[in-house]
Amino acid sequence: MVKLAQQHSPFLLPLLRGILREGRTQEKEPQHSLLREISKNTPACSIIHPNTRVDTLVQGLEALNYRDVEGHPCLMKILAEECPLFFDLVGAMGTFPQEANQKARDTLMKPPFHTPLTVPEHPGDYFPNMPLVRDRGIFDADMSREDSRLIDCKKMATRHPSLIPGVSTLFCGHGVCLGFAIMEQVESVEVPFRILRTRFQKCPELVVYDNACQLHTYALRRDQHFVKDSRFLVDRLHWRNHSGCSEGYNLDAYPQNMCLNSQLAEQTCSADKNEGAPQLYEQG
Repeated sequence: MVKLAQQHSPFLLPLLRGILREGRTQEKEPQHSLLREISKNTPACSIIHPNTRVDTLVQGLEALNYRDVEGHPCLMKILAEECPLFFDLVGAMGTFPQEANQKARDTLMKPPFHTPLTVPEHPGDYFPNMPLVRDRGIFDADMSREDSRLIDCKKMATRHPSLIPGVSTLFCGHGVCLGFAIMEQVESVEVPFRILRTRFQKCPELVVYDNACQLHTYALRRDQHFVKDSRFLVDRLHWRNHSGCSEGYNLDAYPQNMCLNSQLAEQTCSADKNEGAPQLYEQG
């Protein structure tokens, strides 16, 4: 694990070595859970998401010398909402591992990739109140075939023998459908990435999608700067189908999301099925 971190995620080395040095991995579950998450082949920023709240958390921890964190409710709240695995660790150890103060932010600070708007509307897209703001762009990662084996999540998607793969439907947090795009592949990651990058000046802070783990990796390989402030989470209905996926993509791991309805698209699709057979072919 240390060798893999040296090659792919050197900023994790202090944390990894600190946990191993403590020799507590067999004594308490939180340490074991954290090591298990680090060992997964998923982006490290799904465990510690670099953002301003995490920066505030680190500053507060440094002021406390990483001790007596449990006595500061504001820091514990940020910890529970941003880094739930470390929240459990603090509860077990009574302190925060100082080695974790090296964050993933530096790995996500590549300059923005400018793609001025030059192409017309995609024929399968319909977003009446969200005009295009830029082209999707063509990236080096588009020329490789590595996307299908970048992470170890074993979620499988099946295709109906007669219906289209479906539509990627965009809902806002208030439950309003903003538009849709027809997909050519089941649970495509290219289509939602294209929607986000061409329709939004800034990527939304929270993106909930059936295949969010693969979508996050797909986006990071293309435009890290665009998604650096966004969190990608798998909706509740599909999380149980994910195997080998980082707990960082679990919607319910974050207490602030407990009241979030993550099945808006499925509920809308179910209601539309009552309108007649043609709708089945639209919603897939």
